[in-house]
Amino acid sequence: MRFVIAFVVVFACSVNGIAQRLTIDLESFPTLTQDYGKSIIAPYSGIGLTYFYDKYATGLNYRSVPWGSEVSVSQAFNIPFYQSEKIAVGSSSQVYVGVPLYYNKFSTSLGASSRVTLKFEKFQRIFISGGLGYHISPSYRSISSKYQFVEGILAFHIALLK
Repeated sequence: MRFVIAFVVVFACSVNGIAQRLTIDLESFPTLTQDYGKSIIAPYSGIGLTYFYDKYATGLNYRSVPWGSEVSVSQAFNIPFYQSEKIAVGSSSQVYVGVPLYYNKFSTSLGASSRVTLKFEKFQRIFISGGLGYHISPSYRSISSKYQFVEGILAFHIALLK
């Protein structure tokens, strides 16, 4: 519940008019992590809702991670660097704060990622992005060796508002 409130506050602070784009995000995270000295590559996934305004984006996400599942709020800065009649390419830097679920003590997780976004004009409401990220939950260090990881990101975005 507290993350819904945090999302509404961040969302309200970033709004200065009508939304440029509201998207549903389907994401895949091939993840490299350590488990008691052995490197493990495992697939994880997530779903999110992202609001874009000008060069900024605010999101609310639910995702699976090596320590279980979590809900997170994200803030991103988007930079378009190429646009033609048929294609648009940009990049974004994102930070997020999450709350791991199914843990009996209050805990937070932190993360950062960098992505490249590709949008084709033919598909007005659909675009894809990919990149790399780093994620850590220090409180899980006492119960698991999987408390931090590097992740690849592949996301499919469907715009609800254009």
